[in-house]
Order: sequence, then C-alpha cells, then structure tokens
Amino acid sequence: MLTLHEKSRDDTVALMADIGRRARAAARPLAIAAAERKHAALLGMAQAILRHEQDIL
Repeated sequence: MLTLHEKSRDDTVALMADIGRRARAAARPLAIAAAERKHAALLGMAQAILRHEQDIL
C-alpha cells in the first residue's frame, strides 16, 4: 500500500511525464508557426494566467 507521500510523488512524476510528452508534441508546430500566430498564442496564454491567477497562487 502506498503512503500519501509516495502517491503524491507518483502523481507528480506522471504529471511531469505528461507535460513533457505534450511539450514535445507541440514543438514542431510551434517551430514552423508564423510570428503573428506565435504572438497571438502568447497573448492568449498570458490572459489565461491572469484569469486564473488566484487558482495558480
């Protein structure tokens, strides 16, 4: 039986592995995207961060 600490660690490892997979999958489309599209994506991400500021903190 896993302790709470072990489960938390396993969840974190799985989360980070998923983030890595998703980042690798996005790398190619991002590399070939037009500058305007990249700029729009960055603005969208910034707006999402600001909207969810309290959840993040």
